[in-house]
Amino acid sequence: MQLPEGISKEQFFEEFCPPLPPNFEPQEDEALAIGSLIDGRPFRRSAREEYTEEQWRMHRWAYARLTEVVDAQIQVVLDAIKESGQEENTLIIFSSDHGDNDSSHKLEHKNVLYEESANIPFVAMWKGHIPAGQVNNVSLVSNGLDLLPTVCDYAGIKAQADPRGKSLRPLFEGKEVKWRKTLGVEGEISRMVVSEDGYKYVNYDAVGIEERLMDLNIDPFEKTHFTNKASHSKILSNLRKAFDEEWFPGL
Repeated sequence: MQLPEGISKEQFFEEFCPPLPPNFEPQEDEALAIGSLIDGRPFRRSAREEYTEEQWRMHRWAYARLTEVVDAQIQVVLDAIKESGQEENTLIIFSSDHGDNDSSHKLEHKNVLYEESANIPFVAMWKGHIPAGQVNNVSLVSNGLDLLPTVCDYAGIKAQADPRGKSLRPLFEGKEVKWRKTLGVEGEISRMVVSEDGYKYVNYDAVGIEERLMDLNIDPFEKTHFTNKASHSKILSNLRKAFDEEWFPGL
């Protein structure tokens, strides 16, 4: 939380400290379940209601600095692998269990299935096997479902895992492969199904059942929702079906 040495507070907030995100305010018609989550931890409620904009920006600053600390330690591991002579014999996969709301919607930490919390890094590297520099921002990946099938595929053994999980090896190696169209995700107060074409159906169950349909094509910062829009009724119906029949049957 310390300011950089030799920098005034005014210069710090003008040139160094992250700005507030474009979706800083709570979502329009926010689900009651989110309020229930906030009330479960006094800090969450006090942060939302009492933090100044400056404090929220400092929260973002601190989180970014902590991320840099982790990044530096990952480089230590990568350097050690290279120095050991095993770089061309080692598959490296980096991911995380969740993101951070990072002051979006006046939220900190995790547990709400907005993009900031639910969308996580997933990076793979294997010199001589995985082409460098490729980015896949289309295929829906779940580290909870897909990590075990992937490492077992590379190890040459059969994975004992959820059958909905897939080996990411063909994606890593840039091959054409038939891939899932939707993906189920679970959180503390909700479950959701996301589709490859940019829609998200969230089913909150902490305060009764509340549905929210997001359209990331129109509203990438999830400032509102499209649950009751006639233009999105077919999309809502299709994702409800995927939720009930494919990802969370019996709920």
